[in-house]
Amino acid sequence: MDKMYGKTLVFLISGKAGVGKSTFGKIVYNIYTEIGKRAITVPFASGIKRVCKVLGWDGEKDEKGRRLLIAVGQVLREYDVNTWAKIAEMEIHDTLIPYDVVIIDDWRFPNEMEFMEGSPEYEVITVRINSSSREMLKDTEFYNDISETSLPESGEIYEFEILNEGNTIEDLKLVADTVTKVIDDRLEKFE
Repeated sequence: MDKMYGKTLVFLISGKAGVGKSTFGKIVYNIYTEIGKRAITVPFASGIKRVCKVLGWDGEKDEKGRRLLIAVGQVLREYDVNTWAKIAEMEIHDTLIPYDVVIIDDWRFPNEMEFMEGSPEYEVITVRINSSSREMLKDTEFYNDISETSLPESGEIYEFEILNEGNTIEDLKLVADTVTKVIDDRLEKFE
């Protein structure tokens, strides 16, 4: 299977915890797989979660579990800022047939975008989802953690900004459909 437009589309989706990043990512995944494109979701945190499970984490994102995930993530980022991006990329390439679309639904740090954009194989699409009413970590010690605040809430860094306030899943599907059409139209011009 040839890649779309000669490159793999990589959706980097950011936003605070609970705003709908994974839901939006699943919708984008479904849009592309329904038209026969090979897609995968590869969160940057999947590597962190695997390491933490080896360390005995029970898989719960309660206060104790979240603290462990943040600590392990940060320690290995201090060793190599691109640790988790490199692990995600290994998962993307761990196949005989290349993917057309990769969805990374937990983009949290500027270097992750720089790492993905550094590959000539990828066409990186940046998406920010905001929803102050859905943010699940408000009033917790984790709300202002660097993993929640290192990216701006809006700005030029994002190709698409989505306000997910009071929207239904159907509303989010319409937004995702519009986003994918804009991307496809733009990329077809350069094919």
